[in-house]
Amino acid sequence: MSRLQVRYAINIVSLLTLGWPRNPFRPGVGVAGMMFREAQALIDVALEIGYDGVQMLPIRGATGMETGVLVYENAWNPVPDLWHALQHMPGASDMPSNWKDWLVSPPADICGVIGVNLESRGIQYIDHKLNHSRSWVEISPELNTRAEDIAAWCSSCSQGVVIDTHHLCRPPRDGSRNYLLDEDGDWRSTVSLLSPFTRAIHVNTTGEVTREDRERTDSIIKAVLCQLRDADVEELILVAEYPPTPGTLLNPRSSRRMAEATLCRLKRLVALGCPN
Repeated sequence: MSRLQVRYAINIVSLLTLGWPRNPFRPGVGVAGMMFREAQALIDVALEIGYDGVQMLPIRGATGMETGVLVYENAWNPVPDLWHALQHMPGASDMPSNWKDWLVSPPADICGVIGVNLESRGIQYIDHKLNHSRSWVEISPELNTRAEDIAAWCSSCSQGVVIDTHHLCRPPRDGSRNYLLDEDGDWRSTVSLLSPFTRAIHVNTTGEVTREDRERTDSIIKAVLCQLRDADVEELILVAEYPPTPGTLLNPRSSRRMAEATLCRLKRLVALGCPN
């Protein structure tokens, strides 16, 4: 049985705080980006706290050449301008947009340049579809695919999966069935089937409203860790994903405290779920 090595990352968007960027006139910063600290400054905070790196998204002011990036995703739903977002027209992800899409992400062409830079450096890409030759796929109900078929795809392509603690259990956006859950609504069979291919966990606290919600998140993480250990997986990245609050956006100290508390939670769960 191999010893599972865990690395800790945090989503760059979770760290967003107000602050004048060092280079406010860089392409893609725009008026919205001038309100926030630049990506490298946020990454530096994560490293100081004790994270091994960040999960990068093409946020305003980023270049894709930042240091301290472990994995990256595409921008959620970038739009060309604020008017587009206020009209709730589809963004680059073909979903209705809102002002947050404009605030966080530069236009799609600049997001593409950032993605190319990250890929050229060999940074691991996390996709949301089963169609990329070198990606890890983040599972969600929108894949509309059973765990058995996802496992078969991973085996045939020698690719990995990312288990998101929120997306694993939530209903699909169109109201159909979540095929990641069994007929009793349980997630454990999916975790078991995908454990040999799991390379990262998104500890996504979206939807954590009650004590039961938080306990479910913790249970998923501990179960995945045990399954990975038994499957002789050698390395895992735990990615903290949580939405910034008004308090953390306005106060860098509050943002840092939230990131510190989250890292303590992750380390505690690793100690409980993977007691090597």
